[in-house]
Amino acid sequence: MLAAGLMLILLILFACGVLPIGKGPGAASLLPIGNDNVSIHFITPDAEIVKVVEKGSDVTLEPGAEIENYTFIGWRDQQGNLEKRTSVKAFQNIYYSAVYAVALQTEAHDPYLFPNEYGMFLPNGEMTRSDAAVMFYSLLSVPISGQEGFLDVTKSDPCFQAASALKELGVVSGSRFHPDEGITKAELLEMLASFYPPANENYTFSDLSDSDSCYPAFCSAAEHGWIDAGDQIKAEPDHIMTRAETAKLMNSVLGRTGADKLTVKQVGYLVDVNKNDACYPEMAEACVPHSFRLEDGAETWTESTPIAKMSAGVYLFGRDVYAVDRSGHLVTSGEWEGFSFDENGIYTSGNTELDELIRDVFDQILDDSMTQEEMLRAAYDYTVDTYNYRKRNMYYYKDTSWLMDEAYTMLTTKKGNCYNFAAAFCMMARALGYDANVYCAFIGPDYRPHAWVDITIDGQLYIFDPEIEYSYKRDYKTADMYMLTPEAAAKWTYTR
Repeated sequence: MLAAGLMLILLILFACGVLPIGKGPGAASLLPIGNDNVSIHFITPDAEIVKVVEKGSDVTLEPGAEIENYTFIGWRDQQGNLEKRTSVKAFQNIYYSAVYAVALQTEAHDPYLFPNEYGMFLPNGEMTRSDAAVMFYSLLSVPISGQEGFLDVTKSDPCFQAASALKELGVVSGSRFHPDEGITKAELLEMLASFYPPANENYTFSDLSDSDSCYPAFCSAAEHGWIDAGDQIKAEPDHIMTRAETAKLMNSVLGRTGADKLTVKQVGYLVDVNKNDACYPEMAEACVPHSFRLEDGAETWTESTPIAKMSAGVYLFGRDVYAVDRSGHLVTSGEWEGFSFDENGIYTSGNTELDELIRDVFDQILDDSMTQEEMLRAAYDYTVDTYNYRKRNMYYYKDTSWLMDEAYTMLTTKKGNCYNFAAAFCMMARALGYDANVYCAFIGPDYRPHAWVDITIDGQLYIFDPEIEYSYKRDYKTADMYMLTPEAAAKWTYTR
């Protein structure tokens, strides 16, 4: 372990060009040094090789020695520049230092894309800079511990250790990392290029010139065959990478050929990636740990640790409601247990404007530290404390066709009667994943028309009546109408 640590330090120092230059134990002279001869010094982590040649001779820059778990990047001259030529004419003594990078792991097919806290793999979601840091860190062949961090990455952030390690290796730099921003194609390729030798040739892209700072990274990617190049090919350097696009790129980089005939038994259940999705093999390769064998250049999985199946039901992930069906996958463009979901699997009321109004309210009253029940309470209190009473439409017994319209009216005008209060809170509760329904009937011994909200939680029916609580507070009285059990609600004489 100590020897490996010393080797890493030496490699980093050589990569930075800060080691003193002198003759090492591996020095070798081909010719005596005289007025007509010059010496070329190749300094590696364990030796200095000296070639003495006639002045003006061509000297080939041979690749550095292979070192396990490291990749030879090239030779750095005394000015700190990486030499792009494969041979040089020697007119004076020249000193080169070998530059190595920690290699990315290609032998073991461990996961490098990981689910979020809710178990979702988000194939169409943005690949964040935090995701990218964790990805590269998980692929390093040698464990690295960074000594310097970033102003915008705290020790509690998931990418803290990874970002610090990449900074130690020189993959990233600067005082801020911007971990939550989506990573551009240029940024990802620049990180990736730091692990591999630079391109020997220049490549053409229709939207990129050789003066662009990211141009070398795109040339490196083209030379390694990771991307296409040509007069008609767009580099799209500012394109924000999705996680599926990143998986496809990295599988190519790592030589993971994928498997088109994977079974559920091998993969398990990627909750938001269906087997018929085009990105399924790429995402499975990136997310599921497995061993393999190669047959005619194609990868066949031999063993794996499949992803566990998520139970069917409605879930609140962050501030978005999703449903998982009995197949273990998200419900998309369909319904589940009375909830409707869009093409991305996110709950929708069916009214885009209403959904946006509710999201605006949630942005004001909710924070990510809240539990689902705390969010429900916040939505109820907001309904009681923010809206005011105004006479509006009345509805027949058990008619609930007004729900969406009256919710929209209340959210846009902030004034309404019991139907509006009930509708607004009901739609907010549903947007939090609760099976909420308005009930239109009567209250009191005189059977006054009234509306309230029913929510069944863990098999128990509860009544929520924001309009009655509002009325009492308006008259400087107290009435707690939040989450009433049928027994507690009995004194209010709700008639169904």
